[in-house]
Amino acid sequence: MTQDLAIARFDFALPQANFNLDMRHDMQILLDQADFAKLSASARAEILSRLDFNSPGSSLVETPAESVADYEGIDMTDVVDLDEKQIRVWMEAAQEKTKLGLRVIAEHGPVLDASLLNDAGIDNISHFQSRTTIRTRTVTKNKRAFMLGWNEDWHWDGNRAVGRYAVREMTHRSLRKYFGLD
Repeated sequence: MTQDLAIARFDFALPQANFNLDMRHDMQILLDQADFAKLSASARAEILSRLDFNSPGSSLVETPAESVADYEGIDMTDVVDLDEKQIRVWMEAAQEKTKLGLRVIAEHGPVLDASLLNDAGIDNISHFQSRTTIRTRTVTKNKRAFMLGWNEDWHWDGNRAVGRYAVREMTHRSLRKYFGLD
């Protein structure tokens, strides 16, 4: 597990360029441990000094580590990041079986054994994969987009899927939020 540092209530003022307005805005910054470590010591200290973990929405959250080994051997070409809003739109037209498969991915991903989909009752994984691709392309308006990546030696052993599926980290977090797992 790595720790992500989420700053959800960080106020800043926009410069007043010929306006007599004081506009204040919130922004969210997500830094994983590796990116945070790349910052200078003074930048890290300043960020930490501005954190207010008591304000609504601010948190230090633990998320599964994303490492190259997790995705090793999985073709992630054209696999897109889907944010929370896109996932909500995606789910509006999804059938219950497809949602069930995505819940399995939310619970066990971002990389998971394809047989977990069989275990959850997704018998026609080819149809599931096709539905995720079509819907992702519709939501993103990108005719090359995929939601799922899979490993090269993915195959069937009788009626069981043998291989791994993966989604991008942002998609995984968005799915977890959609299903109320985070």
